[in-house]
Amino acid sequence: MINKPNQFLNHLDGLKQHFSDYDSLQKSFKKYLSENQTELNNFFFNQFEKIIVLVKKKEFKTAQERCEEELATPYFSKPLVGFFQSLLQLINHDLIEQKNQQLANMSCEKIVEMVLSDYPNKLNLIHYLLAKEASFVNPNLLQRMTFVLTDLELLELKRFSFFKALNQIPAFKNHKVTYFNSKLKQKFVITLGEFAFPQTDKTKQFFQQLIKKVSQLFLKEPVSCEFAYEIIDALLVSFFPLHPNLEVNHLAKKIHQYVSKIVINEVVDLKDPTTKLIVDTLYEQLDRAIGEEN
Repeated sequence: MINKPNQFLNHLDGLKQHFSDYDSLQKSFKKYLSENQTELNNFFFNQFEKIIVLVKKKEFKTAQERCEEELATPYFSKPLVGFFQSLLQLINHDLIEQKNQQLANMSCEKIVEMVLSDYPNKLNLIHYLLAKEASFVNPNLLQRMTFVLTDLELLELKRFSFFKALNQIPAFKNHKVTYFNSKLKQKFVITLGEFAFPQTDKTKQFFQQLIKKVSQLFLKEPVSCEFAYEIIDALLVSFFPLHPNLEVNHLAKKIHQYVSKIVINEVVDLKDPTTKLIVDTLYEQLDRAIGEEN
């Protein structure tokens, strides 16, 4: 198993720069290029420009795919990661806006049909119903979608994200659903809308303490702390609605050790069971666009 994950390192670098529009991002990239003229930088700037052309044509899905392909390049320099990560964020935003316009005039039934078509690739469209009034959503449609929560083949992250959406749709409030956790190999009956986030008090306390402890360990390392939070999010998803059967201080220490090694690209000890748990949990969710669910 790989234990120097470039994807996570790239994510850390991408957190350092934020742009609100394509023009300011493009100008910043050009300025960087003028001060760092290399054949490789020129090549990736040309790739960047080709993606911008797709954006101007409003071909956001193709632009998104091209951008993700570039970010998967293992020899990407840190500044280039920042530019392409920022570009991807802008494209993702415009892609969502484009989908919202297409969905605006659809009935609830049509939206659910789209959610379940090309399963499971369009499950994220369920989030469009969150902004709708309760009267817009037919509660009987829930029965058509509950199979998603017990699909043994579905990635845990997708199942969890779908459950979170259902839990926030007012029309489904007080309906009971069965949720399957593939890591725990257990089924849980949960009442939708009963709690903003259905966990036991013990589990809530566990993650609150874990976040606090990790924050203290990374007090002077805010960027690394963001990566540590990603790990906590991944653990929360993988063990939902429960939590890892580990002592909080021990897990926080292992998260700190793992992130500290990854940041400087050192090999981690996969013989350590807690470190292996962290790595396995992250890799289980590798199709996640880190920080955002596609």
